[in-house]
Amino acid sequence: MNISEALKQFTKFISYDSLTKAASLPQSLFPEEIDYVIPNIVLGTDGPFLNSLFFVSESYICEVRLAEKNQEFDFAPMKSVYNYRVNLSTQLLKVTDETDVSYDTASVKFMHVGGLETNIAYVGEERESWLKHVFDALPLDKTMFCPE
Repeated sequence: MNISEALKQFTKFISYDSLTKAASLPQSLFPEEIDYVIPNIVLGTDGPFLNSLFFVSESYICEVRLAEKNQEFDFAPMKSVYNYRVNLSTQLLKVTDETDVSYDTASVKFMHVGGLETNIAYVGEERESWLKHVFDALPLDKTMFCPE
């Protein structure tokens, strides 16, 4: 996957320079080729914003946080995921006293062995395609923890 090209699709939220700066170190430390880049889009007071990016490979998931002043990212093995919790809803954002904007939202919580959680969210108008992208990257049959 061409990460530089993948990052360009998120420049409506944050500058390309900021994205590449935040992504370069985690990308260089990634032990495998990155197969998917998934946006974590949340609703702020002014509308949707890109909170973080998830890099996904065959065996790992990495969250690169963008809202932090410090560089922050973490890695987790895919095999540690044992449960998915999906929440779908619609959120209204008051733009003016007379106008509201409606956004489709989705959140997926991945619960890991050891009590860790990975949360990824979406706010926008293409919820179904985002959710399909998440499940393509993190398919149930590959990531579900099975004790031996």
